[in-house]
Amino acid sequence: MAKWKKITLWSTAGLVALIVVVLVTAVLLVKYNYGFRQRILAKVAASVEDSTGARLQVRDFDLHLSTLSLDLYDVTLHGAEANDAEPLVKADHVNVGIKILSFFHAQWRLQNLAIDHPVARVFVNKAGGNNFPKPKKPGSSTTSIFDLAIQKFVLNRGEVYYNDKKSLLDAELHDFNINTRFDNSQSRYYGDLGYHQGRIQYGTYAPMVHDLQAHFDATPTRFNLDQLVLATGGSHLSLKAAVDDYSNPRIQASYQAILVADDFRRLLKDPSLPTGTVRLDGSLNYQSDPNRPLLETVSLNGTMDSRELNVKTPGVHARVQDLGARYKLEGGNAEVQDIHAQLLGGRLDGKLVIRDLAGASRGKVQASLKNLSLQEIAAASGNRGSLEQAGVNGRINATADANWAKTFNNLMAHSDATIRGVLGKSACAVPLTGAIHADYTNAAKQVALNQSYIKTPQTSLTLNGKVSDRSQLQIHVQSGDLHELELVAA
Repeated sequence: MAKWKKITLWSTAGLVALIVVVLVTAVLLVKYNYGFRQRILAKVAASVEDSTGARLQVRDFDLHLSTLSLDLYDVTLHGAEANDAEPLVKADHVNVGIKILSFFHAQWRLQNLAIDHPVARVFVNKAGGNNFPKPKKPGSSTTSIFDLAIQKFVLNRGEVYYNDKKSLLDAELHDFNINTRFDNSQSRYYGDLGYHQGRIQYGTYAPMVHDLQAHFDATPTRFNLDQLVLATGGSHLSLKAAVDDYSNPRIQASYQAILVADDFRRLLKDPSLPTGTVRLDGSLNYQSDPNRPLLETVSLNGTMDSRELNVKTPGVHARVQDLGARYKLEGGNAEVQDIHAQLLGGRLDGKLVIRDLAGASRGKVQASLKNLSLQEIAAASGNRGSLEQAGVNGRINATADANWAKTFNNLMAHSDATIRGVLGKSACAVPLTGAIHADYTNAAKQVALNQSYIKTPQTSLTLNGKVSDRSQLQIHVQSGDLHELELVAA
């Protein structure tokens, strides 16, 4: 029996020694034999290409047993791009570290993953094809990012280039950084993401150069965006959001935005847009429902306000102050209530309602104008001199409502306006009153006037009829004292 124990002991010791010799030899070959390392890389590249369709190239690698980590240098991943095109992804350096949890149960985890200066290039051609790799075999892996449980993930100095010939969209992200950690007790990732001098351009519009910073955490069932800040020019957006149930998403979000109109004038290349600042504050909710249109599953509530906007076009120069409104989207219906603004020496109030946005939409808008100044209107339209020369001064009050179904081609509108003022200068001035009752039909491009008039004590101008491609307008002028007109004209 003692002999067999001795044989077993020496056999075990010999086996352990053999394993140690093999491991040491393998480590020495990996560390000092470049050709051996390249053969290992070739086998890994073949496996990657076989499973993903991507061609992997790595210049070299270093294995560190003391820290159980691996350094990869000049990593390149080719997709479906042409041979002379830039690769899908390349990185200067990748570091991977593991931690062994149990030798006997073969349990381990990714302790850290660091990627230095990755550059990704995504291309979409006019037919919609892209440069992503095409797997040779259908994937069957069910491993999720939460199963990997990467304790620390760092991406430094990343760059992303996106060129879409089909939708005419170009994008660039620079100095892209991600820094996350993993909480094992909650199976939760948390960290920060951001980039600087991002550039997005659509069609012929000017590029939007912007910065983005975000702090987030994520579990297998919930994603929290604690704070996202997007800034471009003088404008910025602050967003908080939560997403539950990734397979059937439910989203809750709140946002605040300061939009500087000059930024949009530049982006849209449209100098006719007003200048000033608009503030938005609101919330958004979404519940996925494959049986309902998107507009019926999203709800939106918020307010909009602006201290002052300046409108300057070839035909209008005006200032709008104390602009504000409350907006709401719910159940596929949109409402904009409490629209108000100070303009042209008076006040605008109104509301807008659109029903069934996703279907046979029906819209209605109502507005009222109070105490608008004739002089302010003339100044805004560039005709102040003509009005002053005629000696016209007064105020306008008006109401208007419009309805349409599906498209604005079916729009019909009605307006009533009254004018009260004076005509003429100093002692020769006479009272001026007027009323306009008008209906507009967009389908016929027709304005109908009914019992509309402008009057002084002795003179009246009456308008009745239709104005369109085939106008039938009756104009009736009556004066009981021509001397009144002479005095006014003087």
